[in-house]
Amino acid sequence: MLRSLRAYFVLLLVFSSCAVIFCSPVSVVALSEERGTWMRIPVPLGQRLTTTYIHSVQKTPVEDEYVVSDGWIWQWQERVKSHNAGLPTESPRNGEFSAGPDWFVFRGGGMKWKTLLLRVGTERIGQNKIEFSRPWEEVSYELFRILPDRVLFLQIYELPFVEGMVRRSIPVW
Repeated sequence: MLRSLRAYFVLLLVFSSCAVIFCSPVSVVALSEERGTWMRIPVPLGQRLTTTYIHSVQKTPVEDEYVVSDGWIWQWQERVKSHNAGLPTESPRNGEFSAGPDWFVFRGGGMKWKTLLLRVGTERIGQNKIEFSRPWEEVSYELFRILPDRVLFLQIYELPFVEGMVRRSIPVW
């Protein structure tokens, strides 16, 4: 009797642990527009993603690096090749500015979003890209080729673990 009671409790513990893991919320980053969601990726705490584009006025490369943390998309830093019209010219509040040999870097500032608007250009204007770094596979999408001349929403929200893993696919439009 004691042996079967132990086996019952072990099975109950295993089942409960699996239920908690599979139903626990995970952060998901989604890229969508009015027609629907183009991509969903479950992301761990600290996941980095980078948007890049060519500035429309200065025609200079810009790289915005973000970190997913605590259910928010935090801007970690912005790198630019020049910083004239329409680009940052001084340190962000609670941040720092550094001038390196290749890039001007604006780090910090504490800006965060649940939804970030991305205005995608074309091959002629903008050349917008988005890159996701490790721990998942490093993935890069040339948005200006896939979704040219659109306004996209980069969002973060939570889904149960199982749903977040299942809903990763990218629909073909």
